[in-house]
Amino acid sequence: MLALVSFASLSLGACGVGDDTSGDGDLPINPIDPNPAKKVCSGGYTLTGTFVAGTPARPAGDTGCWPVGKWTFTTAVDPAYVAEDITGDGVGDRCADAAVPRGGTSFDFTVNRTPRADGTGLMESYTYGGTASELYKISMSELGNGDCQGGVELYFDGDKSYINLKPNLTGTMITGHGDFVSYLTPHTP
Repeated sequence: MLALVSFASLSLGACGVGDDTSGDGDLPINPIDPNPAKKVCSGGYTLTGTFVAGTPARPAGDTGCWPVGKWTFTTAVDPAYVAEDITGDGVGDRCADAAVPRGGTSFDFTVNRTPRADGTGLMESYTYGGTASELYKISMSELGNGDCQGGVELYFDGDKSYINLKPNLTGTMITGHGDFVSYLTPHTP
């Protein structure tokens, strides 16, 4: 993956001889970039799927997030998704439904927990079922109610397209949401 280099624009006000203006004295030749992230469009998904528990099994009495097993889910274009207004025209710039999602609609990953070599508990690892070159990160967190939320981040098209999926696990059912952003230039965190 490419490392993200972030550039911030600074605007410093000053008066004096040689100010860069268009000639009428008040319009800058290079206005501040209205789209510094270089986004093209965005789109949204809903997620549905199932979970098959793996080993080790949830310890007796444990009520927190226990994500060990295979997460399988599909995406569907979310018609209620509110796209960001990138161009500043007051209308959301939604990617064409045909462009979302990229690489199919089915995703899966497996969460494993194995004993640490030093005996201090379990170590969590993840296996992605798709194209590893597109995978940026898989993460796991516990929601306030003890359910699990996964995170799957993918970059593709030369790092100009980004998918962020948030599957939520309740029992054996997966629901959730995700979004897609297309960029003008390569963009990774």
